[in-house]
Amino acid sequence: TQIATTKATYEKVKPELKEGSTIDFGAGKNIAVKAGIKADSFEPFPEKGFEPTFKDSSKIPSNSYDNVINNAVLNVVPQDIRDDLVSEIGRILKVGGKAFINVRGKDVFDSKHTVISKENMEVIVDSTGAYQKGFTKEELVGYLGEVLGDGFDVKVSTKFGTVAAEVAKKSDVSVDLPEFREKQAEPELQQKLDELGETVTDIDEAIDRRPGPFKTYE
Repeated sequence: TQIATTKATYEKVKPELKEGSTIDFGAGKNIAVKAGIKADSFEPFPEKGFEPTFKDSSKIPSNSYDNVINNAVLNVVPQDIRDDLVSEIGRILKVGGKAFINVRGKDVFDSKHTVISKENMEVIVDSTGAYQKGFTKEELVGYLGEVLGDGFDVKVSTKFGTVAAEVAKKSDVSVDLPEFREKQAEPELQQKLDELGETVTDIDEAIDRRPGPFKTYE
């Protein structure tokens, strides 16, 4: 979510950028350029008058950028899209390059909102109807590490926003999203199977306690 004060966030990360090519991935209102950052841009839904370098991330060559900036993007999309965006950041980053990722934290609760999940810090902003997901620093780093996997170092960054991470690409590896999503789904699936098993057990016990006689049909 990019607003007028987002410029200060870009100015904060500017000194951390390596020499070389930079892309603002999810450029929004193109505020990076206004903050004095020379960068290409990816934005699938540009405002009138803004022509980003890319509107389709699949058109961005792999291993093509020394710096990737992702500012206040992952917190406004659901997890399946979020996973894809993180995977694309990893793909387009050069080996030895760095990505700077900034998201919202518990401040998602500051504006008037409807809670989706308090535990996961997920809300709908009442005034706009927009989805927002807050992260803790540890959650963000853990999530990025899980999606990107081997070949990347992820750590908390204090050089961007309140909740931010720095990603360094060590080697050229592809991110297997289907495998990641299957791994993520396993605990939920097992929980559902366990609940189903408990339900079946309850039904069997209820039948055993039922007063007879009754017919059994085969």
